[in-house]
Amino acid sequence: MKACVWVLVASCGWMVPGCGARVVTWTPPDDPPPGAAVDAGLPPPVDAGTTAPAPAPAPVLHSRFPQLPDQGGPRMHHPQLVAITWADDPRAAADEALTRYLAGSPWLALVGQDYGVGAGTMLGAVRRPGAAPAVMTDAEIEAGLVADVREGVLPSAADGRFDETLYIVFVPGGTRVTQGNDTFRATSCMDFLGYHGAAGVAPSRFAYAVAVACDDPITLDAMGHPVGGVGTDSLLQVTTSHELIEAATDPDPLVAPAYEFRPSDGQPWTEFGPEIGDLCAERYVPMDGYLLQRAWSNRAAAEGRFPCAPLSPDGT
Repeated sequence: MKACVWVLVASCGWMVPGCGARVVTWTPPDDPPPGAAVDAGLPPPVDAGTTAPAPAPAPVLHSRFPQLPDQGGPRMHHPQLVAITWADDPRAAADEALTRYLAGSPWLALVGQDYGVGAGTMLGAVRRPGAAPAVMTDAEIEAGLVADVREGVLPSAADGRFDETLYIVFVPGGTRVTQGNDTFRATSCMDFLGYHGAAGVAPSRFAYAVAVACDDPITLDAMGHPVGGVGTDSLLQVTTSHELIEAATDPDPLVAPAYEFRPSDGQPWTEFGPEIGDLCAERYVPMDGYLLQRAWSNRAAAEGRFPCAPLSPDGT
């Protein structure tokens, strides 16, 4: 299974087919009030002529939030993005514009700065002819990308390297993507909104992401907090930005994991997902006309501050 943006299911747990799907919101605890975590701790008064006791050691402020560990795999320092759409998709031009914006956006610089990820570039855009099929499997998407990279249909970096390249496949509404097998099969817009992974063989192994245009299951209040539907376009923006920052910080999660929790870490936080976007699931920020995923900040977590960056307009 690839790293996914999952639709959470009420009462049924993760990825349970047949359950009534809705988005469940996790709200981390608020920041402590200023000064609440630290006691000034003045020494008690003493009688004249006695020896004052040694001052108490300064209290240590411990973070309530974990550090997202570096598992040692590669990351993208300056992602080079390629948007892949279909010619008859009415959202194709908007998807390409979103990709171009995200590549050099202040959002990417903000969410990537703790992990060595900076501004990127848009390497190109490819529109596949005709209409997308009604159903595609992840295996078919991977095979098509590998063939197109091998045949030069998809643009690649001038130096021939693929370690900074991310191919983003925008799946139009009406097309369903499936993952898995007969034992468990996940379907887009029912079980997930998007995912990322890696395909091919070194030295031409590359990262890719899939973002599906789904009718949205959520809405946001004026402060960007989920309460019910944001619209398909906004949800696709969230999904694309979610997969971009996760692919940049964890390009090959199954073979060479980078920034993610592993089951052996024993972290209860993995209930929300193991990667930088998952830990801030359903925390979004409006920026330059887009609605974008907030991402886990190791620096903020270490300082005991709210760890999902950038902050929403109300400062949470």
